Order: sequence, then structure tokens, then C-alpha cells
Amino acid sequence: MLNDIQTKILYLLLESNGLFSNDIAMKTGLSSKSVRTHIGIIRDELAAHSLYFNSNTHYGYWIDEEDKKGIYAYLSSMKSTLFPETQYQRVLFIVLSLLKNNRLASAQKISETMHVSKATIIEDMKEVRLIVDLSKNLQLIAQKQGGYILQGKEQDIRRLFTVVCYLNYNNNRSFLKHAIEFFFCNQQITTFIHNCLIRQLRVSTLNLTDRSLTIFTYELVFQFYRIKNGNEIEFKRPKHEKLDFIPEIESFMNTSLSSSEYAYIYNLFKEQAKIQENNINENEEYNRNVKVITECLNLFKKKYSIGSPDLSALKQHLIYCVNYKDDYNQPAASAAFFQINDYPLAKKETRELTEHISQKTGYTFTEEQFHQLTSTMVTLLRSSLTKHRALLLTNVPFGYHTYMKDWLNTRIDLCEITEIKPLYEINSLTEQEYDLIISTNKNILSTTYKNTIEKLNIPIITISSNLDFADIEKLNKQIKHIFITDYPSIANS
Repeated sequence: MLNDIQTKILYLLLESNGLFSNDIAMKTGLSSKSVRTHIGIIRDELAAHSLYFNSNTHYGYWIDEEDKKGIYAYLSSMKSTLFPETQYQRVLFIVLSLLKNNRLASAQKISETMHVSKATIIEDMKEVRLIVDLSKNLQLIAQKQGGYILQGKEQDIRRLFTVVCYLNYNNNRSFLKHAIEFFFCNQQITTFIHNCLIRQLRVSTLNLTDRSLTIFTYELVFQFYRIKNGNEIEFKRPKHEKLDFIPEIESFMNTSLSSSEYAYIYNLFKEQAKIQENNINENEEYNRNVKVITECLNLFKKKYSIGSPDLSALKQHLIYCVNYKDDYNQPAASAAFFQINDYPLAKKETRELTEHISQKTGYTFTEEQFHQLTSTMVTLLRSSLTKHRALLLTNVPFGYHTYMKDWLNTRIDLCEITEIKPLYEINSLTEQEYDLIISTNKNILSTTYKNTIEKLNIPIITISSNLDFADIEKLNKQIKHIFITDYPSIANS
């Protein structure tokens, strides 16, 4: 049976008219050699089911139309798997695996499972630690023999799951649903619990938003998973009302809740669903705060000509901070999945924005919240600031450099690659055309092109044609050092 990366390669071939190994390498992040190895495995697997695809040196790999139907049928018969493609998804995958087992394998084994480098997983683990640190009572401990252990109370582990759901609801909603079903249940269970909650809401005085309803569904999935695996909570609560949907779920899951587990779930339900008659004053304060935040963001919006949809993540984060205050379990707790960069402009704008909101609401942002808001601001500014024009000089094969340009433009800050040229055309360039040159050929720094470079007076950065996330981070630092005067210098910049 094909693994995740082989399945992805096969889908790439099905959805194209032909790809070379370099094209597939760029789309999957693998080396060309690894791609050819996977292609061989795919060919053997398909041949075992009397299915085939074509290849030659001039057209690469392709699948005839008459063969595609049979291959699609083969793929649909395979057991569905989960393939995290982005850093956000990898981090979510690792965190859910940690919450499921209370432990993780070594970075090397995780990298082999996800088909990325060990260095990439080590960077991802920094984000995982930020998320675990949201709960002050949980610790992620590295073991001498390799791997990690999550230490802490059962109640804190379950509460961390709620935070993870909130962090990923807006940005990774589809992947979050599939990941939870992959680790803890199946689609039939989530659908059943969701319908039970809807029936409960029709006859209750509770008001639950779509987001809260969905997240509470996931919470119940996780609660029952932990209970069935012997992880119960010793938990005492005041006398509570009856929850009619609990017996239905108990019967469906073939599990009986203890009184403390029942009380704990009821408390979660009350947190997600505000009882209307007891929250009139709180809702008025909430609405006042939202109005203040909206006014402050409108000023920021005009300053950078940013669209309203782009501001939604920052707005939600500010609302959660101001209204839920010190409750670290609320969704405002962090924007830990955002790449945290040393970005002076983002820090300056975040400082001005939070001070303005503090003056009008009386709320003081903590350093942790400021740090998290800055990371959200980084993402916002990266997509909105005017880009400097960059030229990509390369001698890589035709067809590969276009993918490289698109791939780089989604990952680099402050500049955009507007054109690609071969190295020998450097003599025809003028200083006014570009603000930066990025070259995959280090010969550009040799004496052959020295006079040309001095005349152009354009900053030049050399990169490898096989970049990983560590290289991208260094490249971004080099670019910022060129275009931001107060950005700290780095070695070899």
C-alpha cells in the first residue's frame, strides 16, 4: 500500500498532463532522487493491480485518460490517511498526537513519518512547546533515550485540547476536523454528537454559536476518548442541571460517565454556552469593547489599506484578550501557530494599537499577549506591505524555476520575485529595474561578474536551489537586513 507522500505524488500525476521529477520535487519538498525512488514504488504497487502510467526523458511522467479512472478507483478503495502539508498542519498533527498518547517519538522518527527533514521537525517542536506552555501546569519533557513526555494533570491536558481547537478553528478548520477524526474517532461519531447537541439547544435556554457548537462537539469526542482509555478526572462541582444529550452519547459510545466526569462536561457546556438571562451586563461590556477594538482597527486599516477579511484574525485575538482577560484556557490565549519573527514594524504597530485600546477599555495587555499579537501582526503585514521588486537569476532546468519562483513568493518577506532570467543576462540589467537580485548560482560573486555587479549597485543574495525552512528563515533575515535599517545584522548576511 502507498504511504502519504506516494499517494500525494500519484494525485499530482493524475491532475496534470505530465510532470518531470524536478517538478514533483518542488511541489512535495523532496529531492529529485527521493522522487524517483517513490515513483518506482508507485509503479510496482499499481502494476500489482494491473494499473500503469507512462514515462520518458522528453515528457516526464504522465497517465493516459483511460488509465486515470482505474487509478482513481484504486485510491478511493485505500484507507484514508492524514497528510500534513504546511507547518501549521504539522504542528497541529504533532500536538494532537501528544494529547492522544501523552508522549511523542523522537524528532527523527517524526520526520520519517511526515517525510520532512529532522531540522524541520525540530523547528516545529518549538511551536509545539509554545502551545504546551499555554497551560502553566503542563510540561513537555525530552527523554534521554529520545522522544518526549507530557507531564501534568488530566484536567489540564483536556483543557489544552480546547485551546488547540480554538487556535485552529479559523485557519485550519477542515484539517482540524479530519485530524480529530483521524486520532480520536470517526465521522459517524462526530456527526452523532453534533446532532445530539443541536437537539439539546432546541429545548434549552443556552445560546451557542456555530463555532462553540463545533468545538464543544470536538471536546466531547476528546472527553469520551480519554475516559474510554482509563484517564478519568477527580472533579467536584456544585449541583448541576440535567443534560439530556449525555445518556444518548453514553449509549452510542458504550461508556458510562462517573459523577465527576458528568459534572466536568456540564461545566464545559456552561463555559461554551452563556446562559442569556445571567449575562446581560457582561454582554453590554463585551459589545462596548468590541466597538472600541473595531474603531482602533479601522484607523489601522486606513493606514495600510488592508481589507476587512485580512483583519479578522487580529480582531478576534484582541476581542478574546480584552473580554476573557486572564483565563488562559480561552481562545485568546495565543497565536502560537504563527511564525514569530523579529519584525520591528510589527512590534511598533502592535504597541500603538494595544496602547490605544488600553486607554479606552482599561485593560492592560500582558507581555505574553503582546508577543502573540505581534506574531499575528507579522502575518498581516507580510501580506499587505508594498513588495520590493526582486529578480531571480538561475540556471536550473526549464519548468523547475517557475515553481521555484511561486514557492519563494509565498515564503519570503518584503519583496516579490517579479521576473526570472538566466545568469548570462546580468549584463543587460539596469539599476532601476530591480531592488534585489536572488541568484541560485554562486558564480555571480566571482571576478567574472564583479564589474557588472558594482555598476548595478543592487543588493545580491545567493541561495541553494534546494531550500528548506531553515534556509528560508535565513533568507528572510538577509532581506530584512537590506530593507529595514533598524533590523539587526546576522552572520554571513
